Amino acid sequence: MRKHLALLLALLFLAGCGAPAAEPTAPDPEPAAETVPTPSETPAALAWEQDAGLDPYQCRSVCNRLVLERIYEPLFRVTGNCTAEPVLAEGYTVSDDGMTTTIRLRPDVTFHNGASLTAADAADSILRAKAGAYYAGRFDLLAGAEAKSANTLVLTTTAAYETLPLLLDVPIAPAGADLTEPIGTGPYRWQNGALERFDGWWDDGDLPERIALRPVAAAAEQRDAFQYGGVGLTVFDPNCDGAVGYGGDYELWSMPTSVLQFVGFRLDGGVFADGGLRAAVTCAVDREAIVTEDMGGFGVSAPLAVLPGSPWYLPELAGKVTYDPPDLRAFAPAEGEIVMIVNADGGQRVTTAHRIAESLTVCGL
Repeated sequence: MRKHLALLLALLFLAGCGAPAAEPTAPDPEPAAETVPTPSETPAALAWEQDAGLDPYQCRSVCNRLVLERIYEPLFRVTGNCTAEPVLAEGYTVSDDGMTTTIRLRPDVTFHNGASLTAADAADSILRAKAGAYYAGRFDLLAGAEAKSANTLVLTTTAAYETLPLLLDVPIAPAGADLTEPIGTGPYRWQNGALERFDGWWDDGDLPERIALRPVAAAAEQRDAFQYGGVGLTVFDPNCDGAVGYGGDYELWSMPTSVLQFVGFRLDGGVFADGGLRAAVTCAVDREAIVTEDMGGFGVSAPLAVLPGSPWYLPELAGKVTYDPPDLRAFAPAEGEIVMIVNADGGQRVTTAHRIAESLTVCGL
């Protein structure tokens, strides 16, 4: 029986949570004469979408991001409890006004082309990320990135930002490098359309010597490549429109993400300028139903806009915000209607918006 391994990237309500996977269905019996390789004997392979490219600051392909994570490394990695863990950085300090973050880089890191990692490379990469399509939204407050020495990077922001390292899990590439063929510091280097283990990697680990890459053009093709043994690891979002299903024998893992879904209000007029109404609406939304029914259990219900378990989550405050539908008739406008605008890129968001609208209507708004 061939064992496959599936990695589930759950783009969730607040962050991924481990949900019990359904028992795998048994595949069709294989002929007794066939010798089936065990997982350790099966060559490692990943799918990748050639048309999406491998520019780490532009590429939006989910399966290509899985490839890029083996080539590139960030300054910091965000842990499961939402703290910044150094990777290519050794540590950092923040100025008293919170607007300058100074980062010390590891001195023993080399790129796949043999060049040493410098603060100039890190500064250039962060500025590329700020200008690119994939990371641009997180760097609105970044005013500058400058190398003060070979191993010292200084970042400035337009407002106090003591937690800036949480945003610095972006790939670091050589300054000015052509990113058509990726060059990073990670455990694998790009070699003729495949990934080969980088012997000069600063870290260590028991890794396969080579990871083959199988070109795919669509989600269904990626599914088939995994289903029939051409790819040993795959990644997908169960809540996206058109998500494909998997059968046979496989393991399913869930992985937390930083995706937050929330309801925002206009404060410059209309009924939601009233803080009392906004507070009441907080208790009128059934978050557990959204996670359980709209997201298939792949999410975390959070009454605060912070990941539960992080250092900034306040359990005593969250405990005061429970689902308890209030009477909102006193806030209802005498004429007209309240309009919600929803991001229609994903069907789940639309479904959830209808659920919230219905809940507020039942409460008298």
